[in-house]
Amino acid sequence: MNSEIDDIIKKARELAQLVKRHSATVRYREDLKRLRGDEQSLQLYSKLVQMGKEITERASRGEDVAMEDSEQNRVIRDELENNEPIKSFIRSQRAYLELIQKVTDRIRNPKRD
Repeated sequence: MNSEIDDIIKKARELAQLVKRHSATVRYREDLKRLRGDEQSLQLYSKLVQMGKEITERASRGEDVAMEDSEQNRVIRDELENNEPIKSFIRSQRAYLELIQKVTDRIRNPKRD
């Protein structure tokens, strides 16, 4: 039984290395590093995450989640549209998460094509 577990762990490590070297992972890590090195982009991204949390909380309480067209939201939207580090990070994050989801789905459903 231990050899079976050892084989699974070995394959898991190989899979982890493949995921680590995949272009989506490499791009995601590069964009994350770039975002962390840009204080203005990082603060803006934090605002975006906070807004997402607030929307999720409001939706879970059954409240209206329509985007308020306040001046603050317009300013943030304009800043996001002009912030390449954040846009690139969000694209690469999406690609990375899609990769992880595909791998996870395959593990759960190995026979599905």
